[in-house]
Amino acid sequence: MRALTLIVLLAAALYSGWWVLGRGQTARVLDETAQRLEAEGWEVAWDEVSTTGFPSRFDTTIDAPRLAAPEQAWTWSAPFLQILSLSYRPTGLILAFPEEQGVTIGGEAIAVEAEGMRASFDLTLPPGLELTEAVLESGTTRLEGAEWTAELTTLLAAIRRAEGEDPAYDLFARATRIVPPGLPEAALPPTIERLEIDALMSTDTVFAAASAGEVRPTALELRHLTLAWGETMVEAGGRLDVGPDGVPTGRIDIAVRNWAPLLDTAIAAGLVPAQAAPAIRQGARIAALGQSDLTLPLVFEGGRVSLGPIPLGAAPRF
Repeated sequence: MRALTLIVLLAAALYSGWWVLGRGQTARVLDETAQRLEAEGWEVAWDEVSTTGFPSRFDTTIDAPRLAAPEQAWTWSAPFLQILSLSYRPTGLILAFPEEQGVTIGGEAIAVEAEGMRASFDLTLPPGLELTEAVLESGTTRLEGAEWTAELTTLLAAIRRAEGEDPAYDLFARATRIVPPGLPEAALPPTIERLEIDALMSTDTVFAAASAGEVRPTALELRHLTLAWGETMVEAGGRLDVGPDGVPTGRIDIAVRNWAPLLDTAIAAGLVPAQAAPAIRQGARIAALGQSDLTLPLVFEGGRVSLGPIPLGAAPRF
C-alpha cells in the first residue's frame, strides 16, 4: 500500500509539473504570436495575461486585448478575452468573448453587443498544429455605428477539413432574423428570416500555425445559398476557380422566387441607381418571361462579373 501511495504522489507531482509547464507554454505562444503579427504590420497589445484552472484546465484570461490590422484597415478591442482548454487536450481551444466589444472599419467605430459569443478550434498535435475544425456561435448580436444599427438573433459559422489528400475545407454559415442597417420601408419586411451558406473551398495549403495568413483559395464550390426574406426566396449554387492572380472564373446560378419585391427593396435602399431601375426592371420581366420567378447566372470571366446580361464591374480578387 505504501508503494501504491508513493506512485500516486509521484503521478500527482508529474501532473502538477505538466500543468505548470503548460501554463508557461501558453504565455510563450501568445508572445510569439504577437511578435509574428507585429512583424507583418499588425498591432497587438494587452494589459495582462493570467492562467488558472489547476489541475485539469488551462483557463487563460487576456485583459484589455487590442488588435489592429496593417494600416489600421480594421481594429478590434474588448475588456477581456478568455482562452479555455483542458490540460490533457491542449489542442482543443475555446475562445469566450465578452458581451461588449469594439470594432473600427475604415475609421468608423462600431459597437458590438453579442450574447454568448464563443469560438472553438480543434488542431492537430505539434509540430503541425493544423486546423481540423473551427466553429463560431453567437446569440443575439447587435452592431451600432454612428448612424445605423444592425441585428441578428442567432449566428453559426463553421469550417472543417474535408476528407482527401488535397487541402479543402467544408464551410457552413447560418444567421437568423437579420435586421439589415438603413433599410427603408419597402416591399419586403425589415427582417430577413434566414441566410444559409454551404460550400467547399479548396486551398493551396492547409491552415496551420506555420501558414497563417498565407493560405490562398484555389476553388470555391457553392453547394447552396438560401435567403428567406418575406415572400421572397433566393437560392444559388455553382463553382468558381481561382487563378494564381486571385481572379475567379466560373458561374453561380441564382434562382429567385417572387423577385419583384426584392428588386423594389434594392431600389428603395439605393443599391440600384434610380436612373437604371426602369431598364433593370424591364430586363428582369423579360428574363422571367413575365412570371414571378427568375433565374439568372452570375458569371465571372476575364476579370469581370455580370448578372445575366447586366455587367456589374470588376470581379473581386481572392
